Amino acid sequence: MEEKVNPVKKYFFDLWDEQKSLGEVPRFNPVMVKKLGFRSKAKDILGYYREYMGNVYDLRKEFERYLTNREEFSTDDMEDAGVYTGGYDFSFKFPSVFVREENDQVEIFVDFDITHGSVTLITNGMEYDLTDHESITEELWWELDVEIKDMINDFVQSTAHSFGIEFDDIHIQWG
Repeated sequence: MEEKVNPVKKYFFDLWDEQKSLGEVPRFNPVMVKKLGFRSKAKDILGYYREYMGNVYDLRKEFERYLTNREEFSTDDMEDAGVYTGGYDFSFKFPSVFVREENDQVEIFVDFDITHGSVTLITNGMEYDLTDHESITEELWWELDVEIKDMINDFVQSTAHSFGIEFDDIHIQWG
C-alpha cells in the first residue's frame, strides 16, 4: 500500500530544504503562510516546521545561535520583523541569549548592546548618539532605554515565533 503524500507538508519541506541549501536557517513565516492562502492550516504548518527542524531543544539552540552568531542586527531587521522603530536608527548585537525551561515555564534571557546609531526625537527634531550616554540627560535616557528595550523585546519575540518557540516571558538587559 502506497503512503499518501501531504502536498502542503511536502511544499514546506521542499521550501525549507531550499533555504538550507542556500545557507539560510529555515524559519516559520506566518505572513507568507497567510499570503499563500493557508491561514486555516497555520498551526499544522507550524507543526510541520517543528517536525522538520527536530525537537524543541534543537529549535531553541538554533534560535540562540541565530541571534548570537550574527555580527549585528539593525533597525531595518526590526522593521522587517514588523517592529515599529520610529525615529530610531541603530545597529545592535546579542552577546548572550539563553532559553530556559523550569517548572513548565519557558523564559528567554537576552543581553544586547547597541554598536552604533542614533535617535531623532519627534518632539524637537534633535538627534542623539545612542552610544554617547554622557550627552543625554538622565531623564531622557530613561525614556530612550524603555523604548529601546521594548523594541528589542518585540524583535526577539517575533524571531522566537519564527523559530516556532513558545515561551512565557522574555528578560531583556543591556550586555
